[in-house]
Amino acid sequence: MRVVLESELVKGFNDAQSRLVVQMSDLPLGTLADMVDTNALKQMVTLDAMSGIVTRAAFEDPSIRIQFSEQHIKVLARFSETPGTFSAAGFSPRGSNIQASDIAAGFKAYGIEGSWQKLTKIARAVGAGTLSLESDYTGLNKIRNSAAHASSYNIPTIDLISFLRNCITSAVAVDVLAMACREAYVTATTKADLDNRISSLSHNYRFVDLLSDGSFAERGKTGRSLKNHSLEADAIKSATSRTGAKAIVVRDTQNLPIRLVWAI
Repeated sequence: MRVVLESELVKGFNDAQSRLVVQMSDLPLGTLADMVDTNALKQMVTLDAMSGIVTRAAFEDPSIRIQFSEQHIKVLARFSETPGTFSAAGFSPRGSNIQASDIAAGFKAYGIEGSWQKLTKIARAVGAGTLSLESDYTGLNKIRNSAAHASSYNIPTIDLISFLRNCITSAVAVDVLAMACREAYVTATTKADLDNRISSLSHNYRFVDLLSDGSFAERGKTGRSLKNHSLEADAIKSATSRTGAKAIVVRDTQNLPIRLVWAI
């Protein structure tokens, strides 16, 4: 179960990175070159992407490996066009186990330093009482590896619940930070403007909290209750319709995140 849960988390990380890379393709490479230190970014979409394509191809069925490689190589080859098209295969290019350092490197390529401190702050804001999300994620990785390589590994139920919550919190935080990064890039007009936006990323949350009676409370960023709803779907619809709403975090009765819904 732990291996399955982390596999889904890895898929979520890859999806978030893929969306970010694809959305960066909306900007001409020349603009990126003017706005950021492109060495780390270029390495991720060229050298690391080549390595990542080879690694990912090895996990594909032998009958489609060539087709898989051709598709990704075509994308990789267009990185220098204007506008460029970028491959997401450079994120965690060494294999399927995404390390904490891979996540930090992925954000650093876009100019975000100290990403794990930012991710921890996001995790706390959405309800997780973590001291260090990086430590939580590193521990999660170690436990997953133990479970994957030892069939007799014992998994207490309480640990499994904690593992699931860490997976969800990590995925939510990464997705929120990736979206904020994307917005900084597509709205900045100068390098100074981008630097300012990257150094002061903001996040606008709304919450949909499950209550003990089975209803759902729609809350603002401060936690103030705005309206109660009988159905989760109605609460999410109401939250997404509010001015400025972007990230809708659905939480359980303990105010711990369950999933993330984007209002845009």
